[in-house]
Amino acid sequence: MVRIKVGEKRKFTVPLRREWLKVPRWRRSKRAVDALHSYLEKHTKTENVKISNWLNEAIWKHGGKNPPAKVEIEVKIENRKVQDKKTKKDIDVPFAVAELATLPKRVERLTKKKEERDKKLKLDAKPKAEAMPQITGKDPKELAKSLKEKLTAKKKEAPAEKKKSAKDLAAELHTAEDKQKEEAKKQAKPTKGQEANMHK
Repeated sequence: MVRIKVGEKRKFTVPLRREWLKVPRWRRSKRAVDALHSYLEKHTKTENVKISNWLNEAIWKHGGKNPPAKVEIEVKIENRKVQDKKTKKDIDVPFAVAELATLPKRVERLTKKKEERDKKLKLDAKPKAEAMPQITGKDPKELAKSLKEKLTAKKKEAPAEKKKSAKDLAAELHTAEDKQKEEAKKQAKPTKGQEANMHK
């Protein structure tokens, strides 16, 4: 058997039933995933195998007791950088990455949405030259000076109000409330009982 080169893709139909029939019913899907791992290690000649989320979901789709009998997959070999424990340096290690041969429509929709979102983010990040304000005529420094002068002139025209303390504000409120109460008393009409007492 010819070894798969890095960057090359290959399609496999992996038989799983022969393996998951060897275990109790409740453990079948787990055994199917293990069988897929061992199959890929054998046929790709790599120790590092990664199964995609969608492939894992397809195996566990009907629960732990009902895995599929066989799965059509697409395997790609790619180098990934892994840190060596002894030398503490990054080393390129080949990984076998397995995905479903035909992705469900839902997955295609999700990936398409994600790509569109990424495009929008890239477009929003770059400011367009047309959108940038362009000043024609005067020099920006001169415009800034004239604006500062106008602001200082307005400040001089408007007298600054003194800040009042909390006590002063409270006193003003009380006097305003007292005035309102007095006006209300003046405008209030006496009741019949009060009128009778007044005539006596």
